[in-house]
Amino acid sequence: MSEWVITDKREYAMDIDYVDKNGDVWYDAYIKWDGCCNVRHFWNAPKNLQSDKEEDYEQMHICDIPQFIKILQSIEDFRMANLETAE
Repeated sequence: MSEWVITDKREYAMDIDYVDKNGDVWYDAYIKWDGCCNVRHFWNAPKNLQSDKEEDYEQMHICDIPQFIKILQSIEDFRMANLETAE
C-alpha cells in the first residue's frame, strides 16, 4: 500500500515522501502553512536510490491544489473524449 510519510516537520511547514508498496519514493513534497507546496517527481530511479541532482527529477510549485486537480481532471476528460485509442 502506498502512503504519504512525514520526513521532517517544522512549525510552519513539513516534508513528506510518497512511499510505494516496495518502499520506494517516486514523489516527495514540501508543504507550507499557506497551502502552497513544491512537488517533485523522480525520473530514472526512486529518490531513495539516487542522488538529489536536479536532472533526476521535475519540480512543480502549486498554491491552489484543488484547482490544479480540476485542471488535471479536465485534461483527462478531454483525452478520453478526443483520442480514439484512449483507455
